[in-house]
Amino acid sequence: MVTKTIFHSKKGLMKNKLLFSTIFIVLLSAFRTEKANAQVTGVTVSVTDSVYTYCTLPNPAQVLVSGTLTGTITATNDTVFLYVNFGDGSDTSLYLLTTTGTFVYWGTYFNHTYTLPGTYASYAVATVSGGLTGSGTAFPLTFSNTCAQLQGKLYIDANTNCTPDAGEAGVAYVPVWLVNAATPTDTVWATFTDDTGYYAIDLLPGTYTILANRASYYGWYWWGGYGGSGITPTTCPAGGIYTLTAVSSASYTENFAFACTTAMDTFDVKATLGANEFVRGDTTWVDVWTGDWWWYWDYTCASLSSTITLTLDPHLHYAGMNEGPAPTSVSGSVVTWDYTTGSDIFNFFAEVRVYCDSASTLGESLCNTVYATPTALIDPDLANNTDTHCGTVLSSWDPNELAVSPQGTGTPGYINNETALSYNIRFQNTGTAPANNITVNDTLSTNIDMNTLHVLKSSAPVEMYVAGNVVKFRFSDINLPDSAANPSGSIGNIVFGVLPKPGLAAGTPIPNSASIYFDYNQPVITNSVLNTINNALGVVHLSSVSMTATVYPNPADNIVYAKTDDKSDFTMTMMDMLGRSVAANKSISGSAVVNTQSLPTGIYIVTLTNSTGKVLTTKVTIEH
Repeated sequence: MVTKTIFHSKKGLMKNKLLFSTIFIVLLSAFRTEKANAQVTGVTVSVTDSVYTYCTLPNPAQVLVSGTLTGTITATNDTVFLYVNFGDGSDTSLYLLTTTGTFVYWGTYFNHTYTLPGTYASYAVATVSGGLTGSGTAFPLTFSNTCAQLQGKLYIDANTNCTPDAGEAGVAYVPVWLVNAATPTDTVWATFTDDTGYYAIDLLPGTYTILANRASYYGWYWWGGYGGSGITPTTCPAGGIYTLTAVSSASYTENFAFACTTAMDTFDVKATLGANEFVRGDTTWVDVWTGDWWWYWDYTCASLSSTITLTLDPHLHYAGMNEGPAPTSVSGSVVTWDYTTGSDIFNFFAEVRVYCDSASTLGESLCNTVYATPTALIDPDLANNTDTHCGTVLSSWDPNELAVSPQGTGTPGYINNETALSYNIRFQNTGTAPANNITVNDTLSTNIDMNTLHVLKSSAPVEMYVAGNVVKFRFSDINLPDSAANPSGSIGNIVFGVLPKPGLAAGTPIPNSASIYFDYNQPVITNSVLNTINNALGVVHLSSVSMTATVYPNPADNIVYAKTDDKSDFTMTMMDMLGRSVAANKSISGSAVVNTQSLPTGIYIVTLTNSTGKVLTTKVTIEH
């Protein structure tokens, strides 16, 4: 599938600039061990073309050629000879050195400019030692300089006249999808409405289905479309779908009218937390995001509010804000926001500066926890209202990094199969001059359902392009200052959500890392994160006459959570099987967390005691 997405912010969409031609090689060493057989036994090749628009000539494209080697690979004699043809009569070739191992990833990027209108498909052939070859072909790209233009508005049709009248609120930050009727499963464009509800997109000539919610078009998706939203489409257009046959250089206007539902029954608040590594005596940041993970399907006309509580590790101290609203209160290690969004999407983000004190030790894991209370509406899933993120105390660290939420249990990052993942890619300009353009490339695991990918938050206007399992985020004209000139202003990030493919077997890995380009420089490769499917992870539900609570996950690794359904406070105690207390903590707003990183693997008793002396007890297994 090839997808082009334009993501708007209140600052508006910015123009693209041509990337300077670069080539880089990403070589990752083996991750499993096999008996050496002194030869390469297999080679695979994948080719992905990506562009920022189909409607400009000359048109710069970026071509990713990657693959794998299997067998016994040595750095001295296992070289990949790569031939690439760009489909327009031009080609190139080069040699790539590999790392040693029994399963090696290799890859390189090319920048190529197409000058004539037409349809092109790049292909590549890789030849390795012993004469083995592999080949791959990219999905065809069509270029034109006479595109049509489509624009319109998503709005709340208060008087039901199917016309966006003055004073009628726009529906902001909602994706408008365009499905090519000729290739409905392969070619999809999308744009997001701006803060006033308007959208605009250029189209190649062709016939399209235009809709403001792709879930209503792909009925097999596992989320519910408008079923869980606080707004519904009216009969403008009928069924919420337009069909358009676009011709060259023409202009079209298609508006979508919405109506508020009388009431929303539920609103699922999810909390995610991210942080960079920590350095003794220095500051870094902690990212807090809460809201509906499918935020653009849960737009509401109701007034939503929440209390968001960030509990910092004892070695970390609040040092101010980089981005987002100032906290309502700061009391020791507890930072609180009383947040009201009004008639808007519930989508809260805060970037908090924290100071790591000198009492911490190198290698120590520091853990922070965020909890978002439910809104006035029913929250159908309280288990995702809390998130804990742990980072390591280092002597130095790279500010360009990738974090995943949830981190999962243990080193493999165990999660259940239907766990929603949020990736936060952070970047900081540590050079000596502003960065004009920044591009983030992320090749996601083939175990990810790319149809579920959506932006949760962006620090600046960003364009998103998806081809296969590769997603590219392009920050054009960002002009990010360098860290020496503006330490807090030199930081940016992109947060996006995805779901694993349904039905993955236990033990299925979901790794991820990303590459960050600052203008014409070689890419900065982020750290790697890993989640692994383990459908045995569970949530323990406890109840008595006067107290109900949940304890999770079970088994656990570094963290055990507990919360009461009515948010009443309690004391959480963990004991070993000899009855000795090994950890304890008091809840805040009915939510408590215990750090179990230092506890030996084994079975422990968890006890929750409320203010009236009522007790709930369960067993939790700790596995490291």
